[in-house]
Amino acid sequence: MYLRAGIFTVQEVLPFVIDRPRGQIKLECKKKNISYRDFVFKIWSGHPVKMDSLRYQLFKSKEVVCVKCGIEGKFFALECCKENCTQDNPSYHFNLYGIDKNGAEVLITKDHIIPKSKGGANHLANMQVMCSPCNQEKDNSLQTTKE
Repeated sequence: MYLRAGIFTVQEVLPFVIDRPRGQIKLECKKKNISYRDFVFKIWSGHPVKMDSLRYQLFKSKEVVCVKCGIEGKFFALECCKENCTQDNPSYHFNLYGIDKNGAEVLITKDHIIPKSKGGANHLANMQVMCSPCNQEKDNSLQTTKE
């Protein structure tokens, strides 16, 4: 369960995703004499959000549409997992949601094309965008793209 702090359009969030490898970011920070944290975190509704995650990079580079069913991500919700969201250390992040034919929110996720459990790498070339129901249906298989 998530605590929601705000809703943002896809166009409001994706331009702020940092899509360079972490090593390159750290080099840039060193050259500019700024901390990695100051470089990768952006404040959204008063909450710092780390903008260099692979999930955000996937959405920025491969669109926001489920490769299996075609549901499109419509908005980002700024959320914090209830169990991990303390006043001392709130850990907010963006979750992408689409809207199904019944008007319900559907979480859009990243999926490893070749599952990590089967030797798949944890990099963008091995990732695809999937909605949560399609991802759960795919489970640990190698299934990809629209049927």
